[in-house]
Parts: sequence; C-alpha cells; structure tokens
Amino acid sequence: MLKIKPVLKLLLGIVLAICAIASLINLLLIVPRVETISVINAVVGLGVLFFFLAPLAHVLIRNSWRELRNSGANNAANTGDSADSRQS
Repeated sequence: MLKIKPVLKLLLGIVLAICAIASLINLLLIVPRVETISVINAVVGLGVLFFFLAPLAHVLIRNSWRELRNSGANNAANTGDSADSRQS
C-alpha cells in the first residue's frame, strides 16, 4: 500500500517525459517553416512547454525512484530480511 504513491508519481513522470519529448520533436518540425507570426508563437509556446515539462518529469521520476528504493529497504528492515541477516 505504501508503494502506490511512488508508482503513480513514476508513471506521471514518464508520461510527462513523453510529452516533453513529443513537444520537442514538434518544435523541431515547426522550425524550418516560413517565419510567420503563428509559427513564431508556436515555437515560443512549445519551447516554454518543453522547458517546464522536462524538469518536472525529471523531479517526479527521481523522487519516486528514491521513494521506491527507500520503501523497499524499509520493508526488508521491518521483516528482518536485510542483507546483514542473510549473510549470517
């Protein structure tokens, strides 16, 4: 039950990373077009979107990964299956 929140954070981080990559690809495909005001607006909007989504995805993935590792270590310590007890 303790792993539901970190797993959901990890999934959300992965979805945000995919959205950031998709917006970057879209940005790269729009750049070679003729410079009109709508193309410039799209480039600026996609750039801002990418630079907000990428760090947010990185933070979510890193924190959820850390929480998953800590909950696994805490679970092993609580049940007595730590690495020290296995070596003895």
